[in-house]
Amino acid sequence: MWSTCLECGFSVPITQRSPADLYGSVEAAEERLQSGRVFLILPPEAVVFFYPATPEQLLNACYELGFDQVFMELLGDELVAHEYLRLWEERDDGRTWIRSTSPVVVEYIRLRHPALLELLAPVVTPAVALSRYLSAAFDDVPLVYAGLDSQGGNRLDRDRLPFVALAGLREMFRRHGIDPTSLPATLSRIPAERRRHLSVPGGLPRDLLDSQRLSSRRFRKIRDLKQLSAVERLLRDGDPGLGFLDVLPFEGTLDHPGLGPKDELHWRRSLAELVDLPRSEHPVLEPPADLDLSLEHEPGPSRLPRVDIQDLFASSDAFIDAGSGEYPFPGDRLATCPFQMGQRYERALRDARHDALTGLYSYGAFRERLQEEFSRANRYDDGVGLILVDLDDFKNINDTFGHAAGNDVLRAVAGTLQSVVRQSDFAARFGGDELAIILVDTDMEGSHEVARKIQAELDHLGLETPNGAIRVTASIGLAYHSGANGKAATADALFADADSSLYIAKAQGGATVHPHLTEELTQHEP
Repeated sequence: MWSTCLECGFSVPITQRSPADLYGSVEAAEERLQSGRVFLILPPEAVVFFYPATPEQLLNACYELGFDQVFMELLGDELVAHEYLRLWEERDDGRTWIRSTSPVVVEYIRLRHPALLELLAPVVTPAVALSRYLSAAFDDVPLVYAGLDSQGGNRLDRDRLPFVALAGLREMFRRHGIDPTSLPATLSRIPAERRRHLSVPGGLPRDLLDSQRLSSRRFRKIRDLKQLSAVERLLRDGDPGLGFLDVLPFEGTLDHPGLGPKDELHWRRSLAELVDLPRSEHPVLEPPADLDLSLEHEPGPSRLPRVDIQDLFASSDAFIDAGSGEYPFPGDRLATCPFQMGQRYERALRDARHDALTGLYSYGAFRERLQEEFSRANRYDDGVGLILVDLDDFKNINDTFGHAAGNDVLRAVAGTLQSVVRQSDFAARFGGDELAIILVDTDMEGSHEVARKIQAELDHLGLETPNGAIRVTASIGLAYHSGANGKAATADALFADADSSLYIAKAQGGATVHPHLTEELTQHEP
């Protein structure tokens, strides 16, 4: 069944992960668990999703749920890597070859760039590869796949391997009263192999990467699907010999929006590295000679329909007026294609973490980051500084020059803060005219120097308006915590110290920094 994207008019197939079903085929998974012996295929990213549960606790939770065995998807990576090495030997002729283990990319090429289908490596996703291997090895034992993306494959693969989103697996735990973090930290049974030998995450052979390098002319990465249009244009005049094109919508699954904002990507990668087992010196599985890991990529429709927005409104109005209770487009549903959904998700994340007026981080993001930096300072004996900035007489600015001018002042002050602090520091707006800066890896003198720079820059900020010039001054409170000597007990205590300093700076007349280390207090000029 087809669905039309409301954003771009792009016609896409409706999969199990429709907007109305955030959990995937949870009911199908529950039915299989009722039938007896069932295997679960789980991606390594599940460890990040279910943090702070340990990998052992997560596996124990899956066993508690009723799964007889849990196989990590990395074994599918091993199978795919083995298949790619075979294809590489057969087709190492300098031609262009497109590889992707993402169902979204495969579907995008099939529908938007069918001319590239013949260059698409006919290899299934790691999840499907592992499901075919397990079905052959264990006489078609029932399987379930839990992950971030669809399992891919053909219709038979999807019937064999129902997809459950990681959020759906969490919902299954909830239904059965299972809390992974409360389970033992030691495995309750001997697990399946969890080490790699041949592959890297995503199914590429490590030896191929070592020999070709990601920057070589024979190996190129594409992480923007729009670049495929340029590839197709090059192919119109004959194969340009681009080599091996590795195409993914994100930089690895850990960069998937479903795992959180990009700001936390470094944390997710660090966690994944910590739980990754040492690489095996010997093959962890040997695919049988008759194991078929191929996938036929069939062309999509030659003409992609578009939706006229006025026709859509007219049909919706007719539907509302009729009151029939039936959808105006029988056999079809309105949806949003994965690419527009990804963009909207990123915008939603930015809106949630950033202040719309100033572009600085929001109060919620500030509190979260303050706790993280406070904990990091304690862990590594570093220092963290906190600066609170409160504009003087801001209400008078709004009353005299208007709220539009007041907004201009806030944006200008935000720009000043961003120009003064380092890229590693964190600037946020946590109130109407109150702003905050978290200074990482610093000392008290360095924090004070940043506060003095802010004050100096604001002294030269004057804004011209039709009603006259606006002079901007601010009261600045400063607090500092050292992980080495524990100046503040908690992150909240550090904030309270900075807030008290800000209060004293305001009480002293404004236009000053408190505490003052060297100079006399600067009184606010009315």
